[in-house]
Amino acid sequence: MAGKYLRKIFFIAFLVPYFIIFLLAAAFIWNISFKINELSEVQKLSQPVENLSKLIVLLNRDKVFKIVKAETGELYCPLLESHKKRLKQELEQLEQYLLTEKSWQKYCNCDLVLNLNQQLQRLNSKNITSPKDFLRAYDDLINKLCAYYAQLSSVFRLKIIGLQFKTLYTLHKFHTVVTDLTAEYFSALEGFDPDFNYSHYYYTGEILAYADTYYTLIDIPHPKELFAQKVYNHPFLQQLLSESYKSPEQILKGFIGFEHLFWDYQNELLTLLQSKIDKLLKKYKLQLLEIIFLAILSFLSLILVNFVLYQYGLTKFERLIQKLELKTLKDPLTGLFNRRFFNIYLLTRLQTSIEEDKPVSFILLDIDNFKKLNDTHGHAFGDKVLRHVARILRQSIRKEDVALRWGGEEFGIFVNAPLEEAKKLAERIRKRLEESPVDGVKITASFGVGEYRGEDPKEFFQKVDQALYRAKKMGKNRVEVAE
Repeated sequence: MAGKYLRKIFFIAFLVPYFIIFLLAAAFIWNISFKINELSEVQKLSQPVENLSKLIVLLNRDKVFKIVKAETGELYCPLLESHKKRLKQELEQLEQYLLTEKSWQKYCNCDLVLNLNQQLQRLNSKNITSPKDFLRAYDDLINKLCAYYAQLSSVFRLKIIGLQFKTLYTLHKFHTVVTDLTAEYFSALEGFDPDFNYSHYYYTGEILAYADTYYTLIDIPHPKELFAQKVYNHPFLQQLLSESYKSPEQILKGFIGFEHLFWDYQNELLTLLQSKIDKLLKKYKLQLLEIIFLAILSFLSLILVNFVLYQYGLTKFERLIQKLELKTLKDPLTGLFNRRFFNIYLLTRLQTSIEEDKPVSFILLDIDNFKKLNDTHGHAFGDKVLRHVARILRQSIRKEDVALRWGGEEFGIFVNAPLEEAKKLAERIRKRLEESPVDGVKITASFGVGEYRGEDPKEFFQKVDQALYRAKKMGKNRVEVAE
């Protein structure tokens, strides 16, 4: 009868791991599938996003060229006709895509884009005499187009996708403000803008704000550096901000050169963003396959384990439990033993030291200024420092010694040797840490060292901890011996 109940208990117990693996696998698969779905949707939007970005740039050009033409006739605008053809072409391509593919309409109201040509015709047919009124009318359309990016950044839940659309939004707002200042400056040079000083002050602040925001948002190194070096520091923009231009011809020539560079920069950025999305999509698809494979492998492994347990009894089961318990004694970040292991090992090792009359010492070390490292360089860098310290400890100790992570940025080493040898080991580790920076950042630690003399284990640890405290108080990056 007892065997019957035992088999039922084992059967129920065996079902629990299957259920847990199923839930974990389902959770991971759902999470990655969600990411794959959003990235796939963004892939479908790549073409209209590219067309829309080009359209915004062309509309900003159109705004400037129209003001130039309105104030000077064709004198400074030989490129106006070719520009009109390019604007019409990009608009037709975007309209054609929206009419044939519904993926964009799933996320945004496309009425503005589909009616943009009619709105531009109505705008051009109006008798607008003031350049400022003309700028406001154009900017109303351009800002609505830019708002698509802001809307998309809030629709998609995957953070990295939202960031890309926020980046594009900020870049185009930056470009829009630059063209607004260009138009205002041109009007001022032609004598049409008596309030240019106020306009220049306002637009300069906007340009600086959007440039700073864009530089903060962009997370791809090459276009980030290129923006700072060539776009923001372009001679035209810098002279525009400093009011260095003296003639309309100079400002128009500089604007055309800046626009060509910005057009190329935007195209390169869109290509890199799309490449990043493609790589992420491939990565998540591979992860999905890996999770499915691991889930299947886990199920097969459990079946094998169950067979062994039924064949060889509770002895095999107990050994498996022991292996699992050993994993709970390891710190997942550094691979060293953790504080739970320390609490167990401290009592047993010190007791063995008394019984066998063999010396044992303990080294307690704390990374100096670790909070400041985290605050300055980020938690990912802090984790890297912890792994770096753990690696040095493993390489420095002997086979019979035991290194562990006591908690946070504190580490410990049980040294099967007298105090003097433990002190020398601590000094070697201290020096090695000092001489091996992480990503160019100097890393140091303070050490407390003590030898067990038969006192209460809690008192022994406090004694070593006080030595560590003295090392911190006396300037850090030093070794102090417990009194």
